[in-house]
Amino acid sequence: MKLLNLVKFVIFYVVFWGCQGLFAKILIIVPAYNSPDFIELQYKTFRKYLRDDYELVIFNDAKEQNECDQIETICKSLKITCVRIPQKIHELPYLERPSHGFSSWYQLPSVRNCNVVQYALNNIGFNYDDIVVLCESDLFLIEEFSIREYLKEFDLAGTLRVKRQNNHKVEYLWIGLIFLDMRVLPNKETFSVNCGYINDVAVDSGGYSYYYLKHNQNLRVNFFDTFSIRNLICNRCENTKSYRCTHNGDLLRKKKFNELAIRFIQNTPIDWGSGLGGVSGKRNIEFLLNKKFVHFFGGSGYASFSPYHKFSEFYKDKVEAFKSFIYSLLEKL
Repeated sequence: MKLLNLVKFVIFYVVFWGCQGLFAKILIIVPAYNSPDFIELQYKTFRKYLRDDYELVIFNDAKEQNECDQIETICKSLKITCVRIPQKIHELPYLERPSHGFSSWYQLPSVRNCNVVQYALNNIGFNYDDIVVLCESDLFLIEEFSIREYLKEFDLAGTLRVKRQNNHKVEYLWIGLIFLDMRVLPNKETFSVNCGYINDVAVDSGGYSYYYLKHNQNLRVNFFDTFSIRNLICNRCENTKSYRCTHNGDLLRKKKFNELAIRFIQNTPIDWGSGLGGVSGKRNIEFLLNKKFVHFFGGSGYASFSPYHKFSEFYKDKVEAFKSFIYSLLEKL
């Protein structure tokens, strides 16, 4: 099985690079741990709304064999390239980790995600002579958009995260959606999406991009705007920690959400949990880049910290509302 995966990767690598000179395509790198149904929805939303020629490549990091097989099956049915991540990279460690007492970190979702994305960059992304997109498997394009047009005046773009701790401030790119023009980026092999600590500040996936931004001051960088539904809730539901908010229609229209998105937001359960780092409601739906993208947040099912609702109930209802929204978009003419 390992030999077969290696052969498949080599064949993909040769064909992939051989086609670069013939067709200018954006490379979209997507790490997948589970949820093969999200892969299909993401594929369909890109196909409907992305105006650029692109190549979607799934990096299969499933820990269990049955989930690995499911991801490979859905990719095969959609004719999407699927690259199996060698699981040994999660034990090496593949990226820098503290040398004492932190081996239990190696299987954390954020750490695994960093490893997978860095592996994809090291093996394909950095050598790709065009735009490379890093995209989470639970993030979807929901309006017509051209990445190439958007990035023509920038070298890279993404969502800025700012962490403050112990009188230090660290600014970095969130790993979920990043556009990188590999044709012009300086010192691109030094771009790291690792997580860990910087100046005693804990940073999540993508945190080490802080160093790249710091050491390449002349970069033309643009940062995406974001809207979390946690910040679009009426005062009444805020005070009562309501499971859903249906009283915020006027606010959502003021924020220029369309009626389909408003219905989706109002049907989505709200995470009131304290979350990682004490951030309230961290695992809520969010919209990015002038509402061109929507992020499910925690699509692998690991992330919900709310003490107010059972996780299974919350996740089921969230998935149901989300899929209903995406299906409605796909059916819309």
